[in-house]
Amino acid sequence: MRKIFYYSDELEEDFATTVPQEKLKPLPKNYRFQTTSFIGRARDFFLYYFLAKPFAWLYLKIKFRIRFVGREVFKKTREGLFLYGNHTLTVGDALISNVAVSGRKNYILTGRQTNSLTPLLPIMRAVGNIPLSFERGMDMQRCIASRIKHGASVTIFPEAHVWPYYTRIRPFPAASFKFAAMNHAPAVCMTTCFQRRRHSKKPRITVYIDGPFYPDPTLTARGNAEMLRDAIFRCMTQRAETHSTYSYYTYQKADASEKEQDTPY
Repeated sequence: MRKIFYYSDELEEDFATTVPQEKLKPLPKNYRFQTTSFIGRARDFFLYYFLAKPFAWLYLKIKFRIRFVGREVFKKTREGLFLYGNHTLTVGDALISNVAVSGRKNYILTGRQTNSLTPLLPIMRAVGNIPLSFERGMDMQRCIASRIKHGASVTIFPEAHVWPYYTRIRPFPAASFKFAAMNHAPAVCMTTCFQRRRHSKKPRITVYIDGPFYPDPTLTARGNAEMLRDAIFRCMTQRAETHSTYSYYTYQKADASEKEQDTPY
């Protein structure tokens, strides 16, 4: 049986909700975006490089036979950069970005679903989580600017909502590209594409890395955000149309009243 997801709004619907809407929590007021102590930074270094990153690589290799095309893009600049990707796996997307990036630490901007897992926030911070918080917007932006200044990468999923194994690129606004524009930092895109795999219904994943795309110093922050969005959307769309050749789930446009159901192949 192939699962069909019926959708009516590509911008707002999420098919991989981990925390019910009524249980979503705001970011704790005492949350610290950055670890400042020497012991804390040493702990974070160990957790990221010796536990989280090796686990991510092993998990992705075993489950998806993952491979990367274009990782040399990261060697084209030593500056901090923003990495934009399509949102197709609940946990896997974070793992993919951490494995994809080489030569620098990768951080991931996460939304309310992840930020509501309050007991896990210290661990998630250690392995690269940056909570998206409008209430703590200045603290968040200072954290992002610091990461970029020190040459790290910050991953953002502009589609915002997870559509598992979706093979196309959904429309996304320019809002998340303001981070690259305001920090005068290059943007790189990674497109997760799915192919049929022998002896398994689960797809194989190939991730294509493209860029870097640079802000134009003659444009405003808003103009740069729109320019970067357009360039990356075109690039990701072309990659997906060419290389995402296997649909594990089916997505079908429908009335809002229709619900997710299963149907035969």
